[in-house]
Amino acid sequence: MTNAPVVLKFGGEALASPERIAAAARRVARRAERQPVVVVASARRGVTDHLLDLVRRVGQAPGLSPEPGLGARSAADRAVASGELVSAALLALALEHLGIRAEPLDAREAGLLSDGRFGDAALRTIRATRVQRLLSRGGVPVVTGFQGWHRGRVTTLGRGGSDITAVGLAAELGAERCEFVKGTAGLMTADPKLVPGARVIRAASHRFVAQLAEAGAKVLHPAAARAAEQHQIRLAFLSLDSDEVRTLVG
Repeated sequence: MTNAPVVLKFGGEALASPERIAAAARRVARRAERQPVVVVASARRGVTDHLLDLVRRVGQAPGLSPEPGLGARSAADRAVASGELVSAALLALALEHLGIRAEPLDAREAGLLSDGRFGDAALRTIRATRVQRLLSRGGVPVVTGFQGWHRGRVTTLGRGGSDITAVGLAAELGAERCEFVKGTAGLMTADPKLVPGARVIRAASHRFVAQLAEAGAKVLHPAAARAAEQHQIRLAFLSLDSDEVRTLVG
């Protein structure tokens, strides 16, 4: 077993149902036989949209001020971030059922310190002491994506922010690479929903992926792509139903 960990990030599609959560846990278990694993969990498919809609509807309810203050923005971020808390806890639960010691960690527990911009925060510092301690004991940290901790408050990192969490942890931990399990089967030459003949791009450079992300392609959060290029973190994109690497970056 190699000592360098791998960061394994599951998107919302990969955690959309109890069956997929169980499949994700089995995938983690297979990787944990070979090397330490840190998991980053997104909210389950559709949950973030539902929570954002609830926040909007509550804020627009009759009799409430249309100009929310700091406390309201903080409460909104905490509400929206709850989707990742549920995903991380359920995935840790599934891992425990497989006999693997797993611990769900929120942003504060994982040491993900951000700035104070509610709804669009940036990670500033990662103090992954608890993550490293759990790894040293043979456990699997299951970290909530999409959120940071700033002066006692949760701040969310913007849509797709779980990618930022995963790449940030990979850089801090000196991970062998950061792997993404998403609904799409790796990077494609075009959107397969629009172009039936679209092909998988098997290998790509960090610069190419960063340019795709900056152009609006939903392959990776632009900030995560920039961080991966800056720190030269190897990235891998995997499909939902196979451990095969579909695209390798770097």
